[in-house]
Amino acid sequence: MKKFIKELNSQNIQILENVELTKMHTYHVKCFAKYLINVASEKELLNAVQLCRKYKIKFFILGKGSNVLFKDKLVKTLIIRLNGGKIKLKNATTIYAFAGVSFHQLIKFCKEKQLTGLEWSAGIPASVGGAIFMNMGAFNFNVCDYISKVTYFHNGEVVTRKITKKDYEYRNTLFKEKNCIIISATFVLKKLNRTDIDEKFSKYLYLKKTTQPLNEYSCGSVFKNGDYFVAKLIQDCNLKGKKIGGAEVSMVHSNFIINKNSATAKDILSLIKYIKKVLQKQYNICIFCEVVIL
Repeated sequence: MKKFIKELNSQNIQILENVELTKMHTYHVKCFAKYLINVASEKELLNAVQLCRKYKIKFFILGKGSNVLFKDKLVKTLIIRLNGGKIKLKNATTIYAFAGVSFHQLIKFCKEKQLTGLEWSAGIPASVGGAIFMNMGAFNFNVCDYISKVTYFHNGEVVTRKITKKDYEYRNTLFKEKNCIIISATFVLKKLNRTDIDEKFSKYLYLKKTTQPLNEYSCGSVFKNGDYFVAKLIQDCNLKGKKIGGAEVSMVHSNFIINKNSATAKDILSLIKYIKKVLQKQYNICIFCEVVIL
């Protein structure tokens, strides 16, 4: 680790120790990272990843933390945190974005450039990299439908790939299956006046606020939908409001588990296990988590 840290420092990348992660993920479960690196560019990300590979350091890429739960109070895996980065207009309707760019930043940029297509993502606290990795979606929209190409790191190589519909499906992508590291992406959108973009954004944000517990700490939808709508199954089993410790099934949307009262990761995981057990017994189905448990 000493040689790894020394070489990081030689490349002007600072490694932090014993960093509190509580506000770096949307569950806000109190935990700490033994080691953490902040990166905000393609060069910094690649340098950090390649050095991890060189010294055989286990690492985890963290974006906005909207789909992750840290199960231990002290995370010993090195955290490489994507912290901001560049967005730029490539032509009239095409945008480049680094993986660490938040969707809040991206939408703001789209509004300024009068580009439409991503308004449905209003209120989702995701990074570009995380959104692409798991094909984030809402209201029957999928982020990968708006991407022409992705640059990623896999097996020691940087690859730029044109994206086709064969590369992704509901909450899954080839990047997730192959455990790739998203570096950046090119979005292809359409021109629209600012007023209409603002109206569409406001409409989707209002729908989310009235159907989801946006003001609570959660990871969004916990379980993937399949041939069934999981929220309805959970609701029909009278599990809304079910609590284990500080974790609770939301009364607003039953596929959300919220950190209601200083929940621990153990509380949340126990509630996930309980819901799965109840649905297995009631419907003889196995439901799967969207959330990444580290």
